[in-house]
Amino acid sequence: MEATVGEFLVQKIRNMAQWMEQERVGGAAGLVEMSSNITPLSATLLATGVKTQSDAVCERDWAHLGTQFASEATKHALFAPFVAVFEGVRARADLHERFWRYMDLMCEVA
Repeated sequence: MEATVGEFLVQKIRNMAQWMEQERVGGAAGLVEMSSNITPLSATLLATGVKTQSDAVCERDWAHLGTQFASEATKHALFAPFVAVFEGVRARADLHERFWRYMDLMCEVA
């Protein structure tokens, strides 16, 4: 049986959280906790929120995306763990490429 889009996104969000935890990114524990409880519908909502910022993702615009994540976190608790890890990832150039691939994936799948 094929996975739904939401189920696929759940798996990718969990993979991203585990990767950030392995890399010891500050705030990753919150992302791991959120990802362990995320539903396919919530994963789709999260990906749709990232897709609304596709220009910032395409341009690799850290400032704009960070501002938008923070704004979304005031409306949806689902985004709060991303705000917590965002600056930790931004501070480490060795994590940038993989982070942006995850953001690209969310934009494409949503």
